[in-house]
Amino acid sequence: MTINQFGWKPSSLEKQASNALYLFNRLGIAAPAVVEKTFDWNADWLDEYDQGNIGSCVGYSCSWMMSYYNKKLYNAYRLYKQAQKDDGDGSTTGDQDGAYLWSAGDVLRKRGHALYKTDTFIPAEGIINYYWCKSIDDIRTACDQGRPPVFGIPWFSEFNNPRTINGEFWIGERTNWGSILGGHAIWDCAISDSKTGAISPAGAIALRNSWGRGWASGKPVWISYKSIQRLFSYGSECMVVMDIAPEPPPPPPDPEPEDTMTVTAIVDGKEYGGTLERVT
Repeated sequence: MTINQFGWKPSSLEKQASNALYLFNRLGIAAPAVVEKTFDWNADWLDEYDQGNIGSCVGYSCSWMMSYYNKKLYNAYRLYKQAQKDDGDGSTTGDQDGAYLWSAGDVLRKRGHALYKTDTFIPAEGIINYYWCKSIDDIRTACDQGRPPVFGIPWFSEFNNPRTINGEFWIGERTNWGSILGGHAIWDCAISDSKTGAISPAGAIALRNSWGRGWASGKPVWISYKSIQRLFSYGSECMVVMDIAPEPPPPPPDPEPEDTMTVTAIVDGKEYGGTLERVT
């Protein structure tokens, strides 16, 4: 698979096994009966989260995800380059060499993230850990818990030209997907058990890309659960994170003392009272 055009490099099975699968049944959480969710995103950030001609989709898709959690704009290119540097593969450090999702997850877990137009990683802007989804029910449960994942998928030529179905953009709704052009990382920004395409049964997720306004006019693009399952058969990955909870706001300041205060005192069984004025 050629990965230079897009930038996602598939992880080894060993790397995927190094983090426990996101199996919610181990936590006593059953897959939800129905999932219909849209996750926050800011259309004003389409230009800032445009990877351009650089193979940095891993950094940009993970930054879209972190912006959902923290409502902040991040330095996606900085995350991409650090993920390259930390992956132990010293031969892949060029702008077109791509990166691994697991390495970006490690950066977010160990270093945090850098805010937009800054280079310093801030631990509080990172994550507790990351996990792998391995099934549609894993994805549905993660989304139901408010944890929309990032996908690493082989990008087929059919995906370059999304179809318009019922006024929305879709990919994967043709029988022939064409050839694989590269590997691409992309964020899940919505999910619907009831959404129906042209040829697939109900159930789909919406993808938020890092290609600015050129692909699908910058709008979310739907792909069915059936197509996601097909992509899993090609070795796709799906990473979900446990975000660091934001720090609570500081307590309000103590109120200013009043200008006057009424006091009372009892002396030899008699009550005395008066008013004191604050001297400033």
